[in-house]
Amino acid sequence: MKAGSKIKVITPELSVKEELETVCCLLSLGIDIHLRKPGWSDDRMRAYLYKLPDKHLSQISVHGNWNLMEHGMGGLHLNSNQIICHKNDFRLSKSFHSIEAIENCNMELSYGFLSPVFDSISKKNYQTSFNKYDLTRKLMSMKKQMKIYALGGIKPENVKDCVHMGFDGIAVFGSIWGEPDLKTRMLQCEKFLAYA
Repeated sequence: MKAGSKIKVITPELSVKEELETVCCLLSLGIDIHLRKPGWSDDRMRAYLYKLPDKHLSQISVHGNWNLMEHGMGGLHLNSNQIICHKNDFRLSKSFHSIEAIENCNMELSYGFLSPVFDSISKKNYQTSFNKYDLTRKLMSMKKQMKIYALGGIKPENVKDCVHMGFDGIAVFGSIWGEPDLKTRMLQCEKFLAYA
């Protein structure tokens, strides 16, 4: 398994400087991208996607937008309240906020995001409700029906904690997009790759 496949990066909700360049560099490293742009029209999302290399479309999961799946996207990501009732030919993932929700999920998913594992970097006052030791015990003892990625407050220095807790990988947002430009984002990404 490539190190990049253990890392998912979620796009910022609002456009930022050198965003497309950053996304292209991440894709070229084998890192999957979750395209999350709430409030964007289908046309605006398509325009964004058309700017990305076709060879990397299979690495992109769109958040909650069924209409974009015809464009060769690799996956669809559901928020914690969405459900899907039929099998699809693409990756299907979902957000969760508790172990119990994962255990009670009856959908056939490729993976899920559990958040917030640590206090959020990008959302002020969005703090974890998980106890590290309880979470580790639950993750290690549960029968996983999908891969589980840690999301929320993920920094290079706590990636090893995520691995020790039993997560299959990490989903990153604030640690990448909190950096001001392409160069510093890629330096941050190198730190993540060193731990993956």
